[in-house]
Amino acid sequence: MRKQVKRQILKSRNIREHRILGYFGEVFDRRQLWHVTRYTIARAFAVGIFSAYLPIPFEILVAALLAFVFRANLPISVMLVWISNPFTWALLWGPPYILGALLLGDANAPEPVMTSTWIQDNYAALFLGCIIVGLAMAAAAYFTVLLLWRMDVVKQWEKRRAKRRKKNIVIEVTQNIPKSGQGDD
Repeated sequence: MRKQVKRQILKSRNIREHRILGYFGEVFDRRQLWHVTRYTIARAFAVGIFSAYLPIPFEILVAALLAFVFRANLPISVMLVWISNPFTWALLWGPPYILGALLLGDANAPEPVMTSTWIQDNYAALFLGCIIVGLAMAAAAYFTVLLLWRMDVVKQWEKRRAKRRKKNIVIEVTQNIPKSGQGDD
């Protein structure tokens, strides 16, 4: 899993050489923003998914800032924000809006329509619900990534252990075979 992630991620060197992003070279030159470890990736998933739930423009900037603050992998944090787009807003923001409306005491909340007028009229309930659901989904993503990473590591250990056992069996068998000419008395 780690090798697959490492191949897909931009390197900090490429960012520094970019004509626009190069101005932020000092900020982007922090190692933890580019490392691929189970903790930086888990934090990146938490940051990216939380930011995707925010009903604000430019969630990518929020994701980049949070990745910097929490020392999460920057490219994955930013890429995960793209799950929030006009095609997925109803799925992402509908349930949080209903939760926010219930928490604010608006039992007769209008049906989520996801137009700009509707969002402006119901922004308080939408924002409250998105913060709560975003935090819950971020925590779930964090622990899920840690669990899946651990399961992958255990699987790799098992493979190596089986390979070593097979190699040791072959060595034992070849050592126990009598050489020709011995024992033919």
